[in-house]
Amino acid sequence: RIHRFMEKYGIVDPELKVAALVDPDNPAGFRKRMTSLASCPSGLGALVEDRLCDLKTADRVRDLPDPVFQILRREKKKQSFSERRQFLLWLWEIMKRDGLDEAQTKGLCERALAEGKPLSFLHAVRYPALTELEQQLHTLTDRLASHGVRVTAPPGFEGDRFSFGFDCGSGAGFRRRVKALKEFEEISDQLFTLL
Repeated sequence: RIHRFMEKYGIVDPELKVAALVDPDNPAGFRKRMTSLASCPSGLGALVEDRLCDLKTADRVRDLPDPVFQILRREKKKQSFSERRQFLLWLWEIMKRDGLDEAQTKGLCERALAEGKPLSFLHAVRYPALTELEQQLHTLTDRLASHGVRVTAPPGFEGDRFSFGFDCGSGAGFRRRVKALKEFEEISDQLFTLL
């Protein structure tokens, strides 16, 4: 707001005196941030000014189409600040990777927000191979999960082992989980092909 006020009234600050008042530790950094904000597309600038997006993220995603920023501003209650930040970054990465035009990017944004879990939707689009592995893991281990046995893959399926775990409160519960693991042994080789 200070930068826009200075621009509106033609106030120049070549010696960074105003910037030093606002950010005494880094007046040049303040000027750079304000210049960056002033050059943002209008919808993105409004997101930053409304504190719905940080300036660092805004700098990175500035070439997303302006309608995306307007949609996110209108739908601001659907996401927390950090979810919105991740949403913008993934949407930008997908747009760049897939060469989406304005209409396609806006459509993807709208479809994601229409989902119950917009970040999960974009995650699946952004990381299709990882999403497929996660789905295969879920399919293979669903029976174990129904018996209270957890199977955890290494982060990003980048590792050489899975973790198995369970909690129980009785001998019968313990035997039920061990029996489920014994039955799972027959198809366990399929699980390890995911790594």
